[in-house]
Amino acid sequence: KECNNWKFYDIPNGKMLNCYPEQKIWKDKEFLKALKEL
Repeated sequence: KECNNWKFYDIPNGKMLNCYPEQKIWKDKEFLKALKEL
């Protein structure tokens, strides 16, 4: 549930997160902005 130090990393077919920040996905504007900028 908590994922305070999330980071994206490269995989062969795109990007992946080092954790699954379930609550941040829907509520954190900075997280959504980071997704858009990938």
